[in-house]
Amino acid sequence: MSNPTDPVIAPPDTGLMPPRPGPSNADAGLPAAPSGGPPIAPLGVLPGVTGTPDPAGMFTPAQLAFILQNMPAAMPPTQPAPPGGPSSSITPLSFPRFTQLPSAAAPGASLLDLFPNVEASVLLEIASHEFKPSDLYKLDSKYRDKGDRSEFLLGDGQTLKVKADGTRDYGSYNALQAPLSLYFSILVSFAGCGGGDSAATALIARAGFTYLRNLYKMSQDYEWPAVLSYHMEFHWRRRREMTNGDYSQWGRTDPELQADFLIGRARIRSSKELRTFAKTSATPRRADVSKEVCILFQSGFGGCTGPVCQRGRIHKCVTCGGLDHGSSSPTCPNRPK
Repeated sequence: MSNPTDPVIAPPDTGLMPPRPGPSNADAGLPAAPSGGPPIAPLGVLPGVTGTPDPAGMFTPAQLAFILQNMPAAMPPTQPAPPGGPSSSITPLSFPRFTQLPSAAAPGASLLDLFPNVEASVLLEIASHEFKPSDLYKLDSKYRDKGDRSEFLLGDGQTLKVKADGTRDYGSYNALQAPLSLYFSILVSFAGCGGGDSAATALIARAGFTYLRNLYKMSQDYEWPAVLSYHMEFHWRRRREMTNGDYSQWGRTDPELQADFLIGRARIRSSKELRTFAKTSATPRRADVSKEVCILFQSGFGGCTGPVCQRGRIHKCVTCGGLDHGSSSPTCPNRPK
């Protein structure tokens, strides 16, 4: 027992809020705890809640309110995994929405902002579909800064002008891929910031990737100069179509141009490539070519000129559909003049 005359010692300052005053144990009807421990609450009595317990051991309204207010939140039930594996219930609605940075969605971005390392005049030519295939070097940082490629200074101070050859620097598909990929990237960006919808943007992207893949396959089967000539002529033909809003033709191959530039120009493989090819094709399977158009028939080369193809393909003109001539025949009504 402490003496009432003893001095009162204040508790140390811990920076915490003092406890809220509440009813004493005697007021709440709680018996004193042994050894100074917490009070023992009889049935129907909660600490800090005043009220007289019901004789039958039931809680008072104030005690029920205290219990409901301090009851922990119920955990949501675990959803069982759908049967049949994770991919059986995937639908188009299962995919998330495309997320992009706010700056990328800001309207008003132009090709000048997106491609600051490309000359403004070159960007305008690409957007206007006046960009020449032979000017592809203008999109290549290795060659664009070489100065005027068509003028040479002679010893007597005169200038000799010759026709520029923009393809001489591209001796392989790997050398052509970088500037050609940049060209398609500019086309796709122009569709996005020039008023085109998402469908047009996706179409140009798919067609561009398909063309790059087709060009790579040709480079594996034919001599590169022949493939490069095919590309130049193919690009020339697409310019007018793009002016009219048709970009889909980039995603196809041109049998007429294949007959003009690739037939008879098969690439001679090295002995190492032949050994690798023999290992990977030990059991070759002959593909069904009965529905393919004969390329040799278009030009008349290779002895494939009759009504029946020696290789099982279809003999018809790829330009007009005639069965008695190829696309290179003078009798073709749709042959370019």
